Amino acid sequence: MFQKYLTKTRKKGFTLIEMIVVIAIIAVLIALVAPLMTKYIATARQAKADGAAKSLYTAAEAVIAEETLNGTTSFVESDVASDALGYIDNNSAITSKSVTISDGAVAKAEVTMDDGASGAYPLS
Repeated sequence: MFQKYLTKTRKKGFTLIEMIVVIAIIAVLIALVAPLMTKYIATARQAKADGAAKSLYTAAEAVIAEETLNGTTSFVESDVASDALGYIDNNSAITSKSVTISDGAVAKAEVTMDDGASGAYPLS
C-alpha cells in the first residue's frame, strides 16, 4: 500500500539539487575550456597575419617582376607595397604594410591586421 501511494504522488522532473549539480558541472567545464579557446583564437589571429604577410610578399614579387619587364630598375618600397595590395583579394583587414627590398628583390614583408595581430614573411 505504501508503494502504491509513492508512485501516485511522485511527480516527474528534476529536483533543485540535481539542477544545481548540473549547473556546477557546466560551469567547471566552461572554466576549463575558456583559457584554451583564447589560446586558439590568438594562434588563429597570428596565422591569419602571417598568411597576409606571405600574400603581400608574393604580390610584391609579382609587382617587381612586372616592373622589371617594363624596364624599371629601382623601386620605392612604399610604392611596391601599395601596388602589391591590388593583387591581394581580401586586403581590407590589413591596416599597415611594409615591404623591404634588397638587390631588386623582396627581402621581407610585414603587415598589421585590424585585430592588432602582426605578421612577417619570411618568418624570422
